[in-house]
This record gives sequence, C-alpha cells and structure tokens, in this order.
Amino acid sequence: MSEDARNMFVKMLMKKYEYAVVKIAMEILNEPDILDDVKQEVFSNCAFQKELLEAKTEEQIMSYICTTTKNFCYNEVRRRVSERRREEEWLETYYRPLALDQIDFTKHMNDYEFSDETTTLLRMISPIDKDILVLRFYHGYNLKEIADILGTNEEKIKKRAQRTKSLLMELLKEGGVEDETL
Repeated sequence: MSEDARNMFVKMLMKKYEYAVVKIAMEILNEPDILDDVKQEVFSNCAFQKELLEAKTEEQIMSYICTTTKNFCYNEVRRRVSERRREEEWLETYYRPLALDQIDFTKHMNDYEFSDETTTLLRMISPIDKDILVLRFYHGYNLKEIADILGTNEEKIKKRAQRTKSLLMELLKEGGVEDETL
C-alpha cells in the first residue's frame, strides 16, 4: 500500500473510530492531556497491520482498534507504575544516607563551619526546624526534597521554614544571640 493510501486509510479510521479510542483511553488513563498521543499511536499502528487491512466487517475493525487502544493504554499504565516505582526506589536510596534521626546537628555544628552566632541561634530552635534549615541552606535541598526526607508535605515544611526564619530574625533584632546559655 502506498504512503498516500495509508494516510487516507488512517484518516478514515480516525474519522470513524476516534470516539471509541477516546472513550477507552479516558476510562483507562483518565488523562485528557494524553489523548492526542493515544490516538496518534493507535491509528498510526493500525495503518501497518495486515490483520486490520484484511478485516471483512466493521465489527472486526472496531474490535481490532479497541483492543489496540486497550493494550496501548494498559502498557502506558504499566510504564508509569514502573517509572514511579523506579523513582521511589531512587529516592529511597538517595535519601537513605540522611537518616535524620541518627544525626545530632548540635553535636556536628562545628563540622558545618557555622559561625558562633549561627550556632547559638540554631541551639535556640527546635530540632525539626534546625534540620529543615540545615538541609535547606547548608545542603541545598529544595522544600519538596526536604518534605520527602522528613516524610511530610511540602506546605508544612514551607510554613515551618518561614516561621523559623521569622523567629530567628526576631532573635537577631532582640540581640538574643549574645546569651550563650541558650
């Protein structure tokens, strides 16, 4: 079959069976953004299938297109699950060395080369706030990464960081840093 004939065949299939492909894809994937990709993949695949070209009835064509759509969508779901699983495994491996419950930041403050003033300020805040600040500003993690490390959501980390920053600014303004007993 020539390329022009194939293109015409694909256009005919799309015109007649597009609704079925969209309906199946939405039921399985429930993602409107990917519909164009699904349609393109299904119909371009159909143009090269001898079985479809030899189909005698409309039911056979519909059955073939529906099966192709289902298979493509299920493969997409499997790919996404596999990708998510790999990402979770990577995150788990990547963040494993940062077992925060085993790190005593006050004990290691000098290792971070903080100034005496900063060390005193860090002693004045809660351990979780200290962890957030050290991860954020010393190690350079973003809020989402810190939330993943600490097992909470990004919004909570953002709020805690903002509150801690405000508290530290107040302590600096009040001159609370000079009090070495804290």
